[in-house]
Amino acid sequence: MSEEIETCPEMEVVMKQKNITPKQIEILILIYRFRFLNRIQIQTLLNHKDYKRINAWLKDLTDKHYLKRNYKRTLLNKNKPAIYYLGTKSISLLKSFDVVNPKLLSRIYREHLRSKKFIDHCMTIGNLYLWFKNRVKDNQLHFFAKTDLSLHDYLIQPIPDAYLSVES
Repeated sequence: MSEEIETCPEMEVVMKQKNITPKQIEILILIYRFRFLNRIQIQTLLNHKDYKRINAWLKDLTDKHYLKRNYKRTLLNKNKPAIYYLGTKSISLLKSFDVVNPKLLSRIYREHLRSKKFIDHCMTIGNLYLWFKNRVKDNQLHFFAKTDLSLHDYLIQPIPDAYLSVES
């Protein structure tokens, strides 16, 4: 998953105008794929060692309204990381990438209404990907989230939540 996002000259202009780094774009695409992720999952998916840098990127994206977060500071949730999802401002930015299905971007308007069960389901799919990634060499694991599969019209309906294959 740590493959670099290819940027075209137009995209570099957009990144400069919006003051966003390529790693922040990668975070937005990760959250687009899995819909809901926490900081620990994002840090692991990016293969990044410094949690402070990840927190700074997430705070910057949240301040610029590209991301929103679920976080309640209570005694029970004290040690739980915040859960991030895409904000409506990210739609205009994500439209310019080939890995993004423009038809799915309208769902971002309703992400804040999702149930806890749905959010936990999306986070579990992210955890499953990380589990398989740790046990299989990167070049042998092919993982596709439901968002990735939506680009293919020939799949069975309803589209599965995830598809993976392992080369032997």
